[in-house]
Amino acid sequence: MEENKKFFEQKAAVPPSQFIINLDGDEPKLTTSRLKEIGECFVYDEVGNRHTMSELWSEFRTIFVFVRSFLCFTTKEYVEDLALVPRQNLKQAQVRLVLIGCAHWKHIREFKKLTNYPYMVFCDTDYDVYNRLGFQKNKEIGRPGDSPHVKSSSIGGFFSSLYRAVTSSSKFDYQGNFDQQGGSLILSPDLTVHYFHADKTARDHTPINTLLSIAGVKKILFSHDTGSQSKVLNY
Repeated sequence: MEENKKFFEQKAAVPPSQFIINLDGDEPKLTTSRLKEIGECFVYDEVGNRHTMSELWSEFRTIFVFVRSFLCFTTKEYVEDLALVPRQNLKQAQVRLVLIGCAHWKHIREFKKLTNYPYMVFCDTDYDVYNRLGFQKNKEIGRPGDSPHVKSSSIGGFFSSLYRAVTSSSKFDYQGNFDQQGGSLILSPDLTVHYFHADKTARDHTPINTLLSIAGVKKILFSHDTGSQSKVLNY
């Protein structure tokens, strides 16, 4: 947890009441007792060290993004955009951004390199957190256009995922259950839930600027006109 010391200079002093609370109608009774139970679940970092979930939210308001298999094209393209969130914006708002996958932790480094994702990544290899949050299991990909962050068509994305499956360092390892959907959660150290959403399809993830806005982080403007290297403008 060395990032605690390097990334932030002081804790947020803004009262939680100044932030939006929007449970999006998906909350599986996120009571304090349920959150404490989730807080005791273990997730693993890129070298296999385990951490309790409560460690990740104990100091700062935290945006958790839970994703599908690392091989899924919707996961890759969403995280590529998530990687563009400026570190300074998070620092100014005193917000932590945490990505959680359902693959084995050994895949984290390769996935971070692939997506240029610079922030914390952990894996819930036993699906303990996914199950307790009530995340869905289905094969639904969703329709093109459902997500502003997924640029590939379903067919193109399928072949992209297949190519990565056969060329990755762990050939034909699914890197997470393809039937497992993800979701998002914004939580404060006092266990105030500011936002929760359980994805119904692979393209149903919450738009990144929605997460940033609810957490009190400056939004960013995504432009995909230049291809894979998106231009980001603050506004």
